[in-house]
Formats: sequence, structure tokens, C-alpha cells
Amino acid sequence: MISRKYALNISLIYFIFGILWILLSDIFVGTLSLNQEVMTLLSVIKGGVYVSLSAFLIYMISNHYISKLSQANQRLQDGYYELTTTHEQLAATEEELRQQFDELQQSYEKIITQNVILSTIQDTTEGLINQLDVDILLNKILEGATDLGGTQHGLLNLLDEETKTFHLKAGLGLFKDQAGLLKIDQNAEQPGQVLQTGQFSIVEDYMAWEHRLNMPHTTEIASAIHVPLKINQKVAGTLGLAYTDPGRLIKAKDIDLLERFASLASIALSNAQLHTQLQQELKKITRREETIRAIFDETNDAIFVHNAESTELINCNTKAEELLGFTLQEMQKMGMAKVDALCYNGHLAKVLKSALPEVSQLLEMSAANRQGDRLYLEANHRKVTIGDTQCIITAVRDISERKKTDAELAHAQAYKLALLNAIPDLMVLFDNQGFFIDYHQPTNFELYAQPEHFMGKNIADIFPGEFTQKALGLLKQTINNRDSQTMEYQLLQNNQLNHFEARFVKISDSEILAIIRNITHRKQTEQQLEHMSLHDPLTEIYNRTYFEEELLAIRNRNDKGVGIIVCDVDGLKLINDTLGHRSGDKLLKTVAKLLQSCTTFPDVVARIGGDEFAILAFEPDQQGMTDLTAAIKETVEKHNKTNPQLPLSLSIGWAANFDTGDSIDELFKEADNNMYREKMHQSMSTRNAIVQAMMHALEARDYITEGHADRLQELVEALGRKLKLSDPMIADLKLLAQFHDIGKVGIPDRILFKPNSLTQDELAVMRRHAEIGFRIARSTPDFAPIAEWILKHHEWWNGKGYPLNLAGEKIPLACRILALADAFDAMTNERPYRKAMNRQEALNEIRRCAGTQFDPALVEPFIKMLTDQC
Repeated sequence: MISRKYALNISLIYFIFGILWILLSDIFVGTLSLNQEVMTLLSVIKGGVYVSLSAFLIYMISNHYISKLSQANQRLQDGYYELTTTHEQLAATEEELRQQFDELQQSYEKIITQNVILSTIQDTTEGLINQLDVDILLNKILEGATDLGGTQHGLLNLLDEETKTFHLKAGLGLFKDQAGLLKIDQNAEQPGQVLQTGQFSIVEDYMAWEHRLNMPHTTEIASAIHVPLKINQKVAGTLGLAYTDPGRLIKAKDIDLLERFASLASIALSNAQLHTQLQQELKKITRREETIRAIFDETNDAIFVHNAESTELINCNTKAEELLGFTLQEMQKMGMAKVDALCYNGHLAKVLKSALPEVSQLLEMSAANRQGDRLYLEANHRKVTIGDTQCIITAVRDISERKKTDAELAHAQAYKLALLNAIPDLMVLFDNQGFFIDYHQPTNFELYAQPEHFMGKNIADIFPGEFTQKALGLLKQTINNRDSQTMEYQLLQNNQLNHFEARFVKISDSEILAIIRNITHRKQTEQQLEHMSLHDPLTEIYNRTYFEEELLAIRNRNDKGVGIIVCDVDGLKLINDTLGHRSGDKLLKTVAKLLQSCTTFPDVVARIGGDEFAILAFEPDQQGMTDLTAAIKETVEKHNKTNPQLPLSLSIGWAANFDTGDSIDELFKEADNNMYREKMHQSMSTRNAIVQAMMHALEARDYITEGHADRLQELVEALGRKLKLSDPMIADLKLLAQFHDIGKVGIPDRILFKPNSLTQDELAVMRRHAEIGFRIARSTPDFAPIAEWILKHHEWWNGKGYPLNLAGEKIPLACRILALADAFDAMTNERPYRKAMNRQEALNEIRRCAGTQFDPALVEPFIKMLTDQC
């Protein structure tokens, strides 16, 4: 635009200069009278001058305008640079503003979200803070939490610090039926994590979580969150939500929303608990006030309440008004100075002023009532604070009658006190004719008759004739001889025979004191000691001491016609070693009862050793001894039919001196030898029978089922065939598969069938079954070849098994084979405490444990064997 303007200006100046030059040059030439040639020359000169002047003029004008254009261009460049710089600054400012706008936009969205959260929490918790019933509040908290969390399943646990367990107090959805019933350890599951960390706990895949609660109502849970409920900065419970939708993720806003709600819920819960505590305290205070008021009004003592500063009477009970004869209003109207002068001769004020804070002061004082009667009083003063007022409470008791009675009884008490203090037994004072005069009954001494039935009566009126004659005779001897007499007697009291010892002491010619002691316990102790010395404490039949005394008596009398039967319990040591001494003791008691059932008086049954019994039969004949022995065996057979779980076997030998002169010692030795001869013949069969019975007992307890044993035998046989083991080896393997756990017959049911984890002590007991099984198998020829395998069948390839911690090939091959079969069968079959795995899961687990629990060289052949069977 500017260059066009400059060109236009140059053209206009040139146009004007040309016109002026032509006009002025023509006028100038016209004034001259020159010839044509001069004119022509002048025209040429004029044209040249015009061109020169035009060129100079154009140059000057162009130079002038070019200079202006350069300056304008420079200004334009400077302006353009400034504009470019300003544009860049504006662009940077625009970007910064855009970022600030984005941040403000995000902050605004967060504020909107927070406002929505706060509005939601406010709407949800609006009714919580004012809800003071704890049970209703807990349900409302849970309902609010599930609404906020978008789920139907929730639970609220509260911590019981005394029992160290979480109690499920409220539940919805899956947990509805568990409210008030479910309790879990404070360190268990998600509540335990919340208690330990004080923070929320999230489980995204609940069914795969190793610490999950294994109960029917939890099988549908996909994910779960628990947040703490805190009171005084301590975790007091947890608020939990559960989601059943697979893949449901718990987002940060869900956590923030639930934590905010839990914080408000904690405040509401703390408020409700505090209100409940205050209500309980208020009830206690109300009951305490009612109790105090009732005591105050109904007590037999007069109670006065005085102002500690002025001593003026504040209150008194009805008994106080009756004591002095003035009403409360009358005494308050008179004032304490007048009451003190009228009733207490001016001493009350001094007594009240001497009262000490929180210290009771007991004293006696005299007073007069409204009628002027002199009273002896016992007063207890104590300074206390009631509200904001220092008060003195005085409990006053009228002891006027007691003072009078005390004086009358002083002499009588002094006489009796020494006697009563010296002898703790029952003391009865008789006259010389046997009439009851007085008595003293010590604590816990039961009288034969109540005092009203015997006081003033004669001994003959109370006791049986035989006792009366003996007692009256001793009374007369005491009077006549002056020596004390003693008698022991028995009385039936409350259907119980009691023993007494009475000592009669002469007081005067007309009075005798009987000191009577109950010696029932002493007599019973003597009888028990005598019984214990002659009886076996376990079976309660005669012991060896009594038996030998009887033998000695027979020897001294040189009796003829005596028979001795000696019995020995077969396999008792095996039973003690495997089932425990309790089972052995039970068997010994059974033997004692069976032998007693076969004998009659005066025959003697005695336990003469650990497993030996003996019978003394008097005046027997050949047939009688044979019949008695047969009866014992028949009784044992009957017992075994009704008690097949633990067969009883007795080795029996007998001897008798029907018409010989054999001594009793020779008879005993002969009977003992006969018994040992029989024991040698049947000892092995007895042990086999006991072991078989133990196996049946274990099957009867549902620990070993025939299906389990059959499956194990099939598995070990198949693997043995694959490994090309010999037929005898495979036969022993199958026997091991059937009887490897026989030692568990000696494990208590409470441990064997415990549904949850065993304690360390219980685990130690359970692990003894391998050693018990070893002892059982070793005692029986049929099982002897597998006894060592039974002992070692729980050893691990890495040496962490039990009981010997063997490792690698030190473990017998049979045990390594059984370990694989037993583990596979256990995993693929149901157990009370878990569901069965599928076949592939079990094989994966076996492959995982190769080299630790199982022989790695056997794992793949075992898996291939099972795979080939499919």
C-alpha cells in the first residue's frame, strides 16, 4: 500500500514538472527570434536539459521516498519482531491458562464428587447420630454401608477384648443368618488384618484367598472389603461388604466412601455405647438411691444427718424420731442447740465437731428422750460430703437393754467361756440321774435330736435302750469313782451311721459333763486303710497280701481239701503298649468281675500280680475244680461275643489236694506251672486275635474303610507291576496298604476325628501311631514282615517326615510307593474337612511335591500309570 502511494507521488511530480517545463520553455523560446537551425538546436538542448533535470528530479524524489520506505520497512520489521515475540508470549500464556483451566476443571469435578459423597454420607448417616439403641444402630449402620457400597451382602463385627474374638452383631444377605452366632478369633480372616494394621482390608479373589472363612455362606463371595470401626483411636470392630459378582473391583472412591461412612458410624456407635453405659449407671444410681432410702427408713438404728459446719439437723429417719420422741420438723424448729441441751446435756455439739472425714468414730453416750427417760446409746459418727455440703452422718443404736443384760450375764459368761474355749466338741451337762441340764453345740456338729426335744429330759427318753444302759452306767461310775469314763457308740442319723466317742467328766456330785466327739471320719479312715491294705485298688478284689495271709492261715491249720486256680491275662503288655494303660486297666477290671461271677463264698478271688489272678477254692472235688475252670472259660467266651472289639484271653492252670498231702505252697507252684504251660500254647494266637480285633475296631470307628484299603491295594499293586517288583514284594505291599494305619487304634477319638487343625501336643500324639503300629505288627508273625514299613511309612524324601527323619533311599521302597498311593487316594476322595480334588489337580500336586515329600524317581512312573489307566 505504501509503495503504491510513493509511485503515485513520483508520477504526479514528474507529470507536473513536465507540463511546467514545456510551458515555461516554450514561452522562453517564443520570446527569442531565432532561425530554424538554432531553434532545432535549442529544442535538442531543451530536451537534453529536460531529460537531465527529469532524471535528477526522479533520482532525488526516488531516493527520498526509498529512504522513507527503508525506514518504514525497518519499522515494520521491528514491529513484526515485537508482534512475533508478543504472539509467542501470548501462546505460552494461553497454554498456561489452558493447563490451569484443566486443573481447575479437575478440581471442580473432584469438589462436585466430594460434595456428592458428603451429601450421600450425610443423607445415609443422618439418622445414626441420634440413634441411641445399640442393636438398632448396628443394623442401620450395616444397611447404610451396603447401600453406599452397592451390595446386598454385609456384616458388622464387634471385638470382645475379654475372649479375644470378633462377634458378628449384624448381617445382611449371605450373613443374615449368622448374626449373633458367628465368632472368629481376633487374628483370623479380614477382621484380624484390620485389627493388626488399623487399616482397611481388601480381598479381590476371596475364594482363592488362603485365609478365607471356610463356611457354607462364604462360597459365593467373589471379593470383600473390611474397614475399621474405631473408638478412642482403637479398633472396636469392622464393617465389611461382600460382592458376589465375578471380577468386581473395589475402587478407590468406594474405599474412601466406606471409610468416611465408617468414621461417622464409629462416632455414632461410640455415642450409643456411651449412652447405654450412662443409662446403666443411671439405673445403678437410682437403685442405689432407692436401696439407701429403704435402708435409711427401715433400719433398726436411728440415723441423723447434720450439717458439719453449723451442726444443724438436715434429716433423720423414723427410728430417730421414735428414739428421741421428736419429729424431724420439731427438732429443726427448735434448733440443734436446744435439742443438744434438752437431750444430750450439751455434749452432742462437741461430739459432732470431733468427727473426722471418711473415718468412722464409734462411741457410747447417754441421752434423754422427750419423756425424760435415760437412754444408753452407741453412736457411730462419720463426716462425708453429700453434694456440695459437708455432712456428719450419725448412726445411733439404743443399747439400754443390752447394758442391763451385759451386767447380768457377765458372771455366767466368764464361767462358760473357759469351758467352751477349751473344748471344740459337743458338750452336754447332765445331772447324776441322766437328765439334760445344758449343752454347747460347736459349728458343723449335727445333733441327734433338737434341743427342745431333749432339754430337761432323761437319756432314756431320747436314746435306744442298749445305749441308755451303757451311758447311765458310766455316769454312775464317774460320780462314784471320780475318774473320767470313755465310751464309743454308733448312731444312725439321716440314714448314715456315725461313730462317736463320749468322755464323761465329774463337775460335782450332782453334775457330769459329757464331751462328745464325732469320730466317723477317723473310723472310716481306719476302715479304708484296712481295706486298702488287703484289696487291689484297681480291681477292688483281694490283693496279694490278703492272698498270702490266707495261704499262711491254711499252712498253719494244715487244711486239706484246698484248690488253687492261677489265671494270667494274655496279651496285656501288647494292649498297654498300643491302646494305653487305661485300656489295660479296663481289661483287668473286667477279668476281676468275670472271676467273681464264677465263684461263691467262701472262695477267694485275688489279683496277685500285674496280669495274674488267683482263686482259692475250699473243699473242692475233681469235678468241682473242672467245672469251675470250664465256667471261667465259658464266661470269657460269652464276654468276647458281646465285646469283640477287644478279645479277652486267659491262660488258666489249677491244682488241688483232694487226697494227697501236698502243702499249699506245692499246690500254688503246680497251678502256676500248669498256667504257664497253657500260656505257651495260646500266646501267639492270642496276639493275632488282639491285632485283628484292633483292626476291626479301627474300621468300626470309620477311620479305615474297606473302599480306602481296596483302592490303596490296587494302586500299590499296579505301581509294583509297573516297576516289575516280585510277587512276594507286591503281596507285602498290599498287606502294608491295608494295615499301615493300624497304630491309630491307640489314638484317642477326640484327636483322631478332630475336624479342625491339631495343636502341637495333639499332633505329637497323632504321630505316635506309626510307633504303635510297629509294636502291634512286630508282635504278630503275619504282620512281622511289614512292621518296619509301618514304622517308616510317614517319612519324607527330604528327611522332614517322622518318626525317624529318614531321607532319600534310606526310606524303604515300599514306604515310598505307599506314600504316593495314599496321598493320591486322600486327595481324590471326600474328607469331612474338605472336598475331593479332581484327578488332574491331584496329579499336579504330586508332581509339585516330587523331591520333597515323594521319591522323584517314582512320581513320573506313578503318574504315567494312572494316565494309562484312563
